[in-house]
Amino acid sequence: MRNKIIIGVVVLLLIVGVWYGMTRNEENNDVVIDTTTTEEPIQSLGPITIESDTTPEELAEQVDAVNTTGPSVVEQDSESELQVSLGKFASSFVERLGSYSSDANYSNLRELFPLMASDYRVAMKKVASGGEPENQNFSITTKALSAKPLEGNVYEVTTQKEKLDYDVPTTIYQKATVSLTQEGEDWLVSGVSWGEENVL
Repeated sequence: MRNKIIIGVVVLLLIVGVWYGMTRNEENNDVVIDTTTTEEPIQSLGPITIESDTTPEELAEQVDAVNTTGPSVVEQDSESELQVSLGKFASSFVERLGSYSSDANYSNLRELFPLMASDYRVAMKKVASGGEPENQNFSITTKALSAKPLEGNVYEVTTQKEKLDYDVPTTIYQKATVSLTQEGEDWLVSGVSWGEENVL
């Protein structure tokens, strides 16, 4: 009887031991399954793509904006360069127009004919064909001091004139208004009007 009780206890302990072992294996299996489950999304990520909030249409608009902005800046620079160039052209023309002597017989005008617009050139040819000035002993040297753009293609050139009349030197300050026009690809002078002397 006692042996049967001992055998029963041993069997019961074996059953409990087997049950406990099976329970531990199931827990370990659960851990493995969980680990596998967490790894699956990582393996299926594939190539990484960086997403942007900007749509292709918005990107195209941004590119168009840059393309339209760029030329406008260049155009502004070109306009500034053209304005400076025309100012220099007007100043040079006035210096040559205002520098002459009594014995030159209007050679300064004739040299400037190619730089004059057609109507202005016709008018200056009439002046040059009018004969020599009455005063036969004078000369004027004109220097442009500054050129200021006015409305349209008109420039105001401030000049300093050194006049030698019968060997008597005189300094004169005078403004000239120079009108420019474009004929084809060339810029020409269409008119020059002198202001009062020494009124600046």
